[in-house]
Amino acid sequence: MKNAEMILVLGGARSGKSSFAETLAKNSERGVVYVATSEVKDEEMALRVKKHREQRPQHWRTVEEPLHPEEKLKDILGPSEIVLMDCLTLWVSNLLLHRDLPYPQAGFEDKEEYIINKVNSWLEFLHKSNIGAVLVSNEVGWGIVPDNSLARAYRDIAGRVNRLCATRASKVFLTVAGLPVEIKSLVK
Repeated sequence: MKNAEMILVLGGARSGKSSFAETLAKNSERGVVYVATSEVKDEEMALRVKKHREQRPQHWRTVEEPLHPEEKLKDILGPSEIVLMDCLTLWVSNLLLHRDLPYPQAGFEDKEEYIINKVNSWLEFLHKSNIGAVLVSNEVGWGIVPDNSLARAYRDIAGRVNRLCATRASKVFLTVAGLPVEIKSLVK
């Protein structure tokens, strides 16, 4: 993996995207800074986080940050490291559901603009840091149209975030049933 190279790994739930992303990070032969975006709010999520922690190599540095990863990373990244962020869609969810971001009582349009700006800032931060990055995200738009406005807003914002990241990424993989398929190279 080259400096400033960004790889996006997409997939559905339990598709193998995190495992594949971790393999990419391991194979980079660089120090890995793992950015975990989940928030533990119940026992089930606590168990998921525990399992993810146990799967990661002990020498990887972990930064747990649900809202502002660039703030936590700006002073700690070294030139021989890569960032593995798992996952973008949890980050989007955290930002969307935060009651005070971008301001109290913000509507979906303002939240979407805020989130897209945050993602753009994150991507620019990674680029300016001149480090590699592997970003993991769920592909959430393949199911039925949700029956409520919050779920529709989430689906739409997540899709826009994925498109934005795919545009900036040098490689994009889609994982299906544990099989990663490089899809950016298929687009002419």
